[in-house]
Amino acid sequence: MIHIITTKNRHLYARQLAEMHQLRRIHFVEENGWSDLRVIDGAEVDQFDDDRAVYLLGLDDEDQIEVGLRVRPTDDGCILTDSFPHMVAPDAPVLRGPEAWEMSRIFSTH
Repeated sequence: MIHIITTKNRHLYARQLAEMHQLRRIHFVEENGWSDLRVIDGAEVDQFDDDRAVYLLGLDDEDQIEVGLRVRPTDDGCILTDSFPHMVAPDAPVLRGPEAWEMSRIFSTH
């Protein structure tokens, strides 16, 4: 089942969010070799893991994470344009704004 975690219900998912950040470290840093990510106490966290971030976590029957992703408005920044501007075509439309949301840190467990 997919659970939508916002700032209002985040307190109900403290264990799953901690696990999600650990799984992100495993997936992005260890398995994919992304060396420029910030790891704090074994968890991968970046500047967009803030109060505006919404997390979608697929949990199994034992509330263990199977899939996860982060969704966030881009009006004050986003990973694509801030961290990977070279991946945006020069003639691409504006990718930031209050109505544009970025999905990032998508992963699945094994």
